[in-house]
Order: sequence, then C-alpha cells, then structure tokens
Amino acid sequence: MLTLKPILSQSDFIEFAKFPWLIYKKDPFWVPPLINDVIDLLDPQKNPFWKIAERQCWLALESGIPVGRICAIAYFKTEHTTAPEMGRFGFFECIDNFEVASLLFQTVAAWLKQKGYSNMVGPFNPSPTDEIGVMTEGFSTLPVAMAGHNPLYYQNLFETCGFTKNNESVARRYIRPKGISLKQAFPKKLMRVVEIARKRKDISLRRLKKSEWENEIRIATEITNSALAPLPGNIPLTYDEFLKYSNGFKPFLDPKMALIAEVDGRPVGYAVAFPDVNEALQKANGKFDLLGTIRFFIKLPRIKRVSFKILMILPEFQGRGIEALLIYEIAKRIWQRRFREVDMSLAGEENVKSNRFTDNLGFKVYLRYRIYEKSI
Repeated sequence: MLTLKPILSQSDFIEFAKFPWLIYKKDPFWVPPLINDVIDLLDPQKNPFWKIAERQCWLALESGIPVGRICAIAYFKTEHTTAPEMGRFGFFECIDNFEVASLLFQTVAAWLKQKGYSNMVGPFNPSPTDEIGVMTEGFSTLPVAMAGHNPLYYQNLFETCGFTKNNESVARRYIRPKGISLKQAFPKKLMRVVEIARKRKDISLRRLKKSEWENEIRIATEITNSALAPLPGNIPLTYDEFLKYSNGFKPFLDPKMALIAEVDGRPVGYAVAFPDVNEALQKANGKFDLLGTIRFFIKLPRIKRVSFKILMILPEFQGRGIEALLIYEIAKRIWQRRFREVDMSLAGEENVKSNRFTDNLGFKVYLRYRIYEKSI
C-alpha cells in the first residue's frame, strides 16, 4: 500500500536525507551528499533561505519501505515583493514508478494551492544557489559541486506527469590539451581584449581578502544582484544566503583564483574558481566520520578538475574587457596548478551574454539541467 509520511521530527529528516542511497547505490557517477548538510539545508535555524520561504516535506512509503521523497516550497509573499509567482518544490527523488511520482507531485500541488499558487516550478534544493533542475544530459560524468545527478528516467517521470520545460541551465568544460601553453590555448581574439584592458589605468585586479571575508561577500552579493537583475524571473539573493553559500567553499579557496575587479577603486566585478571537491566528497560517502575524513583528504590534493563557478560584472561595466581579464588571470593559476579539466557552471539559457562568452573561450556543454513547471 502506497502512503505519504509528512516529515516533522528530527528522525524523520534523517530518514529523508538518507533515502537517496536506495536510488543511487549502484550509480558510479553519484556524489553522496553529507547527510548533516542536507538536514541543515532544510533547517530554518541553520539555513537563512527559510527567512523568506517555508517548506513541507514528505516521504512516500510502499508497505512501509521508502520509495520517494519531495519538498514543497513557498516564498512569503506578504513580506517579499520579489517572491516568484509560481510555487516551488525540490529534493525530489523517486523509484522508477509513475504512481509514486504522481502522488508526490499531487501532494505538493495541493499544498501550494492552499498557499495561493496556481503553478509549480522546480526542482530547487531549495534555492537557486543550491542544486537545481533535472539532469537531462551528462549521465556518465561525475557532476561538479553544486550541480546534481539523477537517474535517466526522471525526465520521463516529470513529463509523463504533465510537466513542461520552464528553463534550462548548462555546465560547460574545457579539457586542457597536453603540451601547450596558456597563451597558445587562449583564443587570440580574446587575448587582444585582455591586452587592451591591461593598458587601461582605471582598471585593476586584486585578490579576495579572506581576512575581510564578510565584507568581501557583501560586495560580491551586491555585484551579483545587480548583474543578474536584468534576467527574467531573477530573485535577488540576501546577504545571509550568499554568505552561507560562500562559506561552504572558503576552506578550499585559493585567493589567487578569487579576484575582484575595480574601476577607479570601485568594485565592479569578480570571478572565483576552486578545485572541484566532488571528486573527494564522493569518497566520504555522506559522512565525515574518521574513515570518510581520511578518504576525503587523501583524494583532495589529487583533484584534476577546477570549477570556474562565478563570473559577475556590473551591467554598466560589461563589454569593457574586464570579463576576459579576470578569466585570463585566474587561468594562469589554473595552468600553474596543472588542472586537467576546467568547468564553468551553471549558466541559464536566458543568460545569452554569458553563454556566448563561454562558447568563445572554447568550452563545450557537457551537463544539462531542466527546470520544469506545471499548472496546479
């Protein structure tokens, strides 16, 4: 008999967090999340995202055995004028069974309808700065940090249940050829842009100051919100959200690969790249116990992929060569550290400028994620 269990207690959330191991136990490309991190993501006391939204989660059971899970997410409309028009959902995991998936989606739809929504969109786990979407391309590749992985059949479950495409985001990568220098690899047209930008006396680059971390993140939050504001459907990030997101990568951040661009002393853009910790995180298998920690730190210095995660420029300073200059200076450090593969992720299809720029650098799409929507 198929039933739904609301997730209410701490033990419920632990069961909810552990469910994916039943889905992915034989998948070599799945990166197990840290169980405590998943629980913290859903905890209103630990995740600042829940200051602007609320959630209800469920676990689907077949004769008492977990077979699926999901969370409904609703922004507080009365307090936040930027709240999305559609209700959201996330943390979807399910066996290959239409009945189970349909029950999960119907339950979310009913909850969101009570909150006044007529459409639902997702998955978001739980915010746009966390894992988003259903993977539709790249199943035989280890995903990078902050990008998800799911079985091939998820797309069919969504579309059979009446969902249609809302948006897509992609990850691109560059495989470093052996035996060539950065100047040989960097596109000549963009290299000319870099050289012109270097000659401008009003433009300067500096390393992110870890000693002034909170202030630096505040600057990055302001630049990010301004840079993304023109994109349709964008919801500004709060400082607390962005700080939490950034804190997750602080221990692995090389200041030489975290640069802030200034024009006449004013911060106008920044770029950040860091080793893709997913390669090491997979070895921990969801726990930083003694064995998981040892496995993680053994793998960490051997990581071969670097993720160029963020590149943001204030709109009025875009197209002045600052983007190319930031990328080239960080690429120098990537070349020095001999990373074999460079990832850029994720970019939504609506971000036309960013996608065109990345294509011009020679990056190719290798992961694709689809956000789905449905009328309630």
